[in-house]
Amino acid sequence: MWTFRVSYMFLLRLRVKPTVHLQAESNSRARTLDQTIDAEGFADYTGILLAHEAFRRLADDRRTRTVPDVGLTADQVFFVAHCIKYCNADKVNRTRELGGAYWHDRSRCIVPLQNMPEFAQAFSCRRGDYMNPDNRCDFW
Repeated sequence: MWTFRVSYMFLLRLRVKPTVHLQAESNSRARTLDQTIDAEGFADYTGILLAHEAFRRLADDRRTRTVPDVGLTADQVFFVAHCIKYCNADKVNRTRELGGAYWHDRSRCIVPLQNMPEFAQAFSCRRGDYMNPDNRCDFW
């Protein structure tokens, strides 16, 4: 059973995510935050954290390979694959204002990665870079 304090801290951390998504989206129109979209953003973030944890548990010989002719490490490919699933020409113009239940695909790709030190390490992002911001929203 969660105490009031634990529940309160959970809600505080969950509310940080929508702000980060709004910063990542290039569209400057006002957006209304709602629980469905907040929950989907949380699911995106926790999903990649869990997937990356499973990836890290692969045997070293599988996890440390470099993809031939591409020059990406397996770790980098993991993060690229996270974003590829959001690349779809049919959905390019879909935004929250048009009734979508999700954040824009661009921010669904970028925001979880901006908040993962593992991404910054894989791509050697310096502290303060766009993909390695000084202020991360670390739920856990």
